[in-house]
Amino acid sequence: MSDVRGAATGAERVVPYALVFCGAAFLLYRAENFEFTAAADQIGPDSWPKLVLYMIMATSAFEGVRRLLTARSIRSGPSIVPIIESPFEREPADMRIVFTCVVASLVYLALFEIVGFFVDTLVFVLALIWIGRFRRFWTALAISTVTTLLFMLVFLRVIFVALPIGIGPFEWLSTSLMRLLGVH
Repeated sequence: MSDVRGAATGAERVVPYALVFCGAAFLLYRAENFEFTAAADQIGPDSWPKLVLYMIMATSAFEGVRRLLTARSIRSGPSIVPIIESPFEREPADMRIVFTCVVASLVYLALFEIVGFFVDTLVFVLALIWIGRFRRFWTALAISTVTTLLFMLVFLRVIFVALPIGIGPFEWLSTSLMRLLGVH
């Protein structure tokens, strides 16, 4: 990288995106050689990894080209490059938040089979929002609920992934929600 902050060359600004693009292209090449027996009415196990890899490649290509073009316009502009402060550089990271999120993730994983996907994910997303210092409870609850239901729809209706339903009253809640979502 360049010694002057904010004065990276075009290549320095593009290299990380080119590496991600090449890594995704390699993984896509590997995904093309998945061996499986495809059912006529279902997508194969290679479809989702390929879709994600295509999106990674498109995003990397877009950002790489954008940064290359931005580097050219900066070079042709004024010789002094203004330093733009990132929101992450304004204050040092509070490691307590990071560790709290890690603990919340471990609790999420530990309770996954017991309380089921819906309750566990709802509480997990709500906890992450709260840890992130968003304090409007009803808004956070609405965001958590909608996010969890959308994930359930995608997993159950699009990707066809079986989700844990929990035990006891959690099982009843999960199966009721699945019926409402049209999953049998």
